[in-house]
Amino acid sequence: MKRCKDCGKEKELSEFYNSKSGRDGKYAFCKSCHNARNVQYAVNSSFDKKAAEKKWKMEHPGRQKRYFTKCYTQGAPCFIANALGITMTQLTPELLELKRAQLEMLRLTRQLKKEIQNGN
Repeated sequence: MKRCKDCGKEKELSEFYNSKSGRDGKYAFCKSCHNARNVQYAVNSSFDKKAAEKKWKMEHPGRQKRYFTKCYTQGAPCFIANALGITMTQLTPELLELKRAQLEMLRLTRQLKKEIQNGN
């Protein structure tokens, strides 16, 4: 049992998030108080996440697209699930393997087309 420093209620340790810096390995605030503080910060903060993301994209043109393209062509499961329009829980090993094989075929086809164009 641990007492929350915000609401003062005694709660089970499972009601506190883990913290590497805490003496007992938990934060001083319970999960509900912690979440309420985060919501309050988000409402009162002048930090604009969308503006920061837009600024980063302007400063790093094409980087995000290259990253997503690389992950997709290498067959990262989350990108494959997204491409198939399903959730990660619906992605079976068989489906993942089929999609990776399809991506490999596509890659080989592109490579062959380049070789043919360079040979002529």
